Amino acid sequence: MAVEPSENKSEVVGYRWVILIINWLVIFFIYASWLFILVIFNDPALSLNETEQYWVWTLPFIGLAGMALPAGLIIDKYGLKKTGFLGIFIVIVAAFSRALGFNNFITLAASSIFLGCGIGLITPLGNKLISLWFGEKEIGTASGITVMAAGLGIAVSQSISASILRSLLGSLQAVFYFYAICVVIVFILWNFIREKPSKGRVPLREALGKIIRNKYVWMLAVAYFVILAVFYTVLKVLHPIFLIKLVDTNKANMAISLISYAAMSANVIMPILSDRLRNRKYFILMAFIILAPSLILIYYVENLWIWILSFVIGFMVGSIIPILVAIPIELKGVGHSYVAGATGLMAAVGNFGGLTIPMVYLLIAESSMEIMGFIFLVILIIGAIFLVIPIPETAGKAREVSNEGD
Repeated sequence: MAVEPSENKSEVVGYRWVILIINWLVIFFIYASWLFILVIFNDPALSLNETEQYWVWTLPFIGLAGMALPAGLIIDKYGLKKTGFLGIFIVIVAAFSRALGFNNFITLAASSIFLGCGIGLITPLGNKLISLWFGEKEIGTASGITVMAAGLGIAVSQSISASILRSLLGSLQAVFYFYAICVVIVFILWNFIREKPSKGRVPLREALGKIIRNKYVWMLAVAYFVILAVFYTVLKVLHPIFLIKLVDTNKANMAISLISYAAMSANVIMPILSDRLRNRKYFILMAFIILAPSLILIYYVENLWIWILSFVIGFMVGSIIPILVAIPIELKGVGHSYVAGATGLMAAVGNFGGLTIPMVYLLIAESSMEIMGFIFLVILIIGAIFLVIPIPETAGKAREVSNEGD
């Protein structure tokens, strides 16, 4: 079990949700402060050309992918509270740097990499917290709530930044400062995080060896690569397709946002079902199997079917991610002791997919027919299905310390 029997039960029941809420707020504002920039690229105050805009958007992926695995190992060795403070502090520095040099490409580029490093330090914290404070019947639920924070932070920030915040605060630079101040607030809240004295803290070399020798962690990491690659590619390429088919900018914006909102609803619903039915693997396989034909069909359909399939695609993506992320907490050979390192490896590999696959898609689509890009994504999904099949069922098998064999 993830919760130690010596822990006062009433204290655990009450305080674990406080901890989850604090972590939720951290993730919400971290992702809001990162990706709100996508909706203000066309603002006259931000004098960036298309190439510069692309790099400002993607450079955080580089910092995140490079930092996530070392961050996970550091958390497993030194604990999550200090690591969280460091990660949030780095994001604060990056956020204020963005605000100070918001219309300068060099400043934005450098601070974007720094921002990604801070997010990379924060990313493995959620699973470590869940493994410490939540029992085996709630791991999927807690994971879903945590994952939802990122999507909601992105959706809300993109909904209000260019319009409401810009008008209320009076300038684009003030919007940058607003998000920087929000991150300062969650830095203060992080002080209320508590972690139990852990006999599971492990040396860096031991943690790294344990993770890289576990074949199931690598399978999960590659499956995570696929789902993040598909999600970020779909968000990037479907919008112009919707503009053509729906012939209305507002409808196209609503249709693409429906993918994110459907994903967020699935983030909570499906992990709860996964906990109740004590099954992880078949939920993931079902979602991948439905997702594959949906990606082909949405290229051809019109009118109402665009909305239906947008919801289906978002819901399937939102079903896969939190359940996939929850599995390392329960996985034999990982458990609480090495879960941050395993999560860090998954985040590193997964975000590399988010960085590279949209570019591969564009190369394929531009060199042949655009449908070939969608077929490429489906081939990736089929590969992920074959990777998930051998992974053992883990629901209800959480371990406090797992020194069993790989």
